[in-house]
Amino acid sequence: MTTGDLPDPRTLLAETDWNTLGADSAERLDDQSPDLVSFTPVALAALGSGDSDAVTRALNHLSDVLLHQESLYGETPIAALYVAALLADRDSQEALTPEWEAGRRPLRAKLLDWLAAVAHTVSDAAEEHRAQWGGSWASLPQAREVRASRPALFQGVSACLPAPDRRVREAALAAAIPLLDAPELVHHRPVVAPALRRELAASSEQNYRFAAIRGLRAWGEDTTTLQAHTELVEFERQAEEWRASFHDPHTADEPPF
Repeated sequence: MTTGDLPDPRTLLAETDWNTLGADSAERLDDQSPDLVSFTPVALAALGSGDSDAVTRALNHLSDVLLHQESLYGETPIAALYVAALLADRDSQEALTPEWEAGRRPLRAKLLDWLAAVAHTVSDAAEEHRAQWGGSWASLPQAREVRASRPALFQGVSACLPAPDRRVREAALAAAIPLLDAPELVHHRPVVAPALRRELAASSEQNYRFAAIRGLRAWGEDTTTLQAHTELVEFERQAEEWRASFHDPHTADEPPF
């Protein structure tokens, strides 16, 4: 798993026309948060700065501005490519493992979680859910960009799969699942599946355990022998009962977009 298709993160940051890409974010934020407009290149550069406060602001920008309410914006595809390139960049590894993160969730795990969320918005499962309401991410240029960049994003994620830190490995495995929906990446599933069974399905974090089971099921794998499978089945049963108890046949559901 090489990183040959990933750009140099510094070059990508310098050569991207962020003002043009950020037009939709600027329109959304101009009245309420003018200081966030055009902040994306600053935020991305700060991720490798080693400055705790700057990194925290940058992470908030990624989640609050570039993936607001699970929506993609003009800057999101390039920002995702930058994050993947940064994770794979050998010269950035020290900056991505700062001393001040001791005892905290690793920065790399947080970046991988964000990449997973970006990838999930254009995953097969998300597309199937939207299709139930007559919608499709395929109609959005930024969604098409993310889908097209999944091989490069996976290269960045793959660089973290052998990480010594279990939390980083688990985050990388979780991020790999939606990325492997890409037809050109499907052949990686048999390689990743054993780690999903062995590690992610046994994670201390429920969302990771459930992601592992859902991913394996979608790939046609038998998960019935895994403890997390039984846990997810019970969770889904309770969720269905909860929805049924609040269902009003006289009220039409709103589409999720």
